[in-house]
Amino acid sequence: MTSSMYALALQIEQELNKISSKKGHVVFRTLKGETKYVFQFEKNHTKGLVIQLLKNEEDLAFVTTIEKKCRLERAVHQSELDLRWLSKGIQIRFDKKSIIYDAEIQRMERLGIEVQKFELLPNILNFTEENIGRSVSVTNQYRKFVEQVLTLVLQEGNLEKLELVWNKQQKNYYQTYPVFTYNQRTKEVTYVEQEKMLALKDIPKYHYYAPNTPAQLQISEFEFAKFMERIEATVNVSMQVRIGVQELVSSELSKQNIPFVIEMADKDAVAYTKLIHAIDPKTIQEEFLEMFAEFQFKPTTILVSGLFGIYLSNILSPLAKRMSIKVKHVDNLPTFNRLTPEERILSFLHLYGISV
Repeated sequence: MTSSMYALALQIEQELNKISSKKGHVVFRTLKGETKYVFQFEKNHTKGLVIQLLKNEEDLAFVTTIEKKCRLERAVHQSELDLRWLSKGIQIRFDKKSIIYDAEIQRMERLGIEVQKFELLPNILNFTEENIGRSVSVTNQYRKFVEQVLTLVLQEGNLEKLELVWNKQQKNYYQTYPVFTYNQRTKEVTYVEQEKMLALKDIPKYHYYAPNTPAQLQISEFEFAKFMERIEATVNVSMQVRIGVQELVSSELSKQNIPFVIEMADKDAVAYTKLIHAIDPKTIQEEFLEMFAEFQFKPTTILVSGLFGIYLSNILSPLAKRMSIKVKHVDNLPTFNRLTPEERILSFLHLYGISV
C-alpha cells in the first residue's frame, strides 16, 4: 500500500482505535519554536473517529471552544450538524463509500487501495477560510500537508508519547493544549509543556463568536429606509431566531456544499425558513430585515441560542438597536427544541409549498 494520504488515514484510524485516549490535540513546533502542525482527534460511538488537521493555535481555539459549546447544547442533534459545518482546516472522517465523492473513490483505487475491503473509507475534506460552513475536496496543495502531519504522528514511538500526555490532559482538555517539538530530520517528537488555550475575543477572525463583540452595521441608510417602509407595526412579542444547517439537505453532507438556513418561530410554530449560502454580517443583517419586512411587523424582542447564538447576537446587535429590538441570548429556543427532526423537515417543506 502506498503512503498516500488515504493509506496514511487508514493506518492512523487503526492506531488511534488501539490507544486508550478518547480525544486529544497537540501543537507541533520546530526546534526553533515555529508552529507547523496542529493535530486533533476524537472518537465516540455516534460519530466514530474524526480527525482535524489545523495550521495554528487560533484555529484550535475556535474548534475546541465551539465543540465545548456543542456539549452544553440541549438540541444535541442540531448542534452536531452545526458543529460539523463550523469545522476548520482539514477534517478526516470515516464514512461509507456511498457518501464520499466519486472522484475521491476513483483516486483511492488508482493509488492501489482496495476500497471493497473496507466498510468505512477516509473522507478527507477541506474547510476553507472563505467558506465557513462549506467544504471542498483536498487539492494537491493540501495533500502534502495531510501526509506530513499523519506521517509525523505515525512515526515509530511518537503516538506512545502523545498518548501519555493526552491521558493526563483529559480534565483540562478545553483549557490547555500540549506542545511538542519535532526534529525535522528524524521526525522524533519531544514533549515541552502545556499552554493555555487562546480566547476567541483575542482572535480577530473569530471574535464575533465571543460574547459582547458586536459587528458594524452593514446596511446603508437607503437600504434600511426601504426595508422599514414595509414594516408597518411593532408587536409586543418575543420571536425565536436561529441560523444553522438545514436538516433536509444535510443528509448529503459530504457530497455538496450545504447552505445554511435562517429561521424564525413564535411560541407555537416555525413561521419563516430561508436557505442562505453565507453567514457573513451583511448577508445576515439583510436577511433579518427581509424576514420582518415580509411579515410587515417587528417584535420587541428576539431570542437567540445554539452554536451560532453568540455570533448571531453580535451580528444583529447594531441593526436590532437601530430598530429598537432587544436581542436576548437564552439557553434554548423552545419551539425549535420541541420539534423532532422529522417535524422540522415537514415544516421546511410546508413553508416552501411542497406537499408530501
